[in-house]
Amino acid sequence: MADKFERVPLDSSGQGTSEWAAVRWWNKDQLGVSKNVIPLIMIQGWMGAKEDWNEVDKTISDRSGHPVLVFDNRGMGESCCTAGAYSIAQLASDVLKIADFYNLVQFDLLGFSMGGCIAQMVCLEAKSRVRRLVLVGTTHGGIDAAIGQPLQAAVSDVLQGPAISLSKEAKKERKNELMQMMIKMNTTSRWLRENEAAAQLRVQQYILSKRPERGARSQALALTKFNFSNKVASLAKMQDILILHGSKDSVMPIKNAQLLLSKLKPAAQLYVFDQVGHCPYLMVPDLFVAVVVSFITRPTRVDSKL
Repeated sequence: MADKFERVPLDSSGQGTSEWAAVRWWNKDQLGVSKNVIPLIMIQGWMGAKEDWNEVDKTISDRSGHPVLVFDNRGMGESCCTAGAYSIAQLASDVLKIADFYNLVQFDLLGFSMGGCIAQMVCLEAKSRVRRLVLVGTTHGGIDAAIGQPLQAAVSDVLQGPAISLSKEAKKERKNELMQMMIKMNTTSRWLRENEAAAQLRVQQYILSKRPERGARSQALALTKFNFSNKVASLAKMQDILILHGSKDSVMPIKNAQLLLSKLKPAAQLYVFDQVGHCPYLMVPDLFVAVVVSFITRPTRVDSKL
């Protein structure tokens, strides 16, 4: 099991009294053991919490021998939930503050969904510090981006919010509805039919993590305003970028991966998970781990399925 999370200050005072990130490490003791052992920072998506990796993060760390850092984005989980709209640039700044806190001169980045948007911004601000970049089910934003109807509906629902103040019981029901919506967005109808018990177990795990609707709204505003389409090509100068996408992703349709690939060549390669939805680490965890571990540990590139 992981140790209790660490609280990393994000505020200007450096004390973490008003702004902080909840961070969890796997194999932290491997930091600095070898120059070839580069830590991996994994960034969750909209409304995601560090627990949502469901120990895929631990498995990646154990199999690769690389330390892995996961955390709650601002607004979710055990991290601070500051007021007002967030921006992707602000969330990226949080990532760099976490890296600075641990004196991480170089690191690998993996960003899922909105986390992939954040990862792109981190690379723009600190390209020399990111050795390898993994973009999972994400987009560069802008008018060319293809945003699926399920995500549009979910964002609209959260931004509108309940029309009235809810009782404690009604808040529990509302959270259950949002988490049911999340599992549907992250998978496919076929997977849900074939894995009904596992899906409901995941929903209950989602419910256990703190997910304030205020934070969900603030993150949604960051996501809706994200447009990196005119800057993403600058990341093509990086040595290694891996784009991972499910062929049945209805949240961020695969067109987004193809657009990213076209703008990130020759640094990027694309691996497509066949018949998989938005969340490959949930639907095909063993394959997801194998592909990521291969990428962060070997100089050779994994084969593309396109």
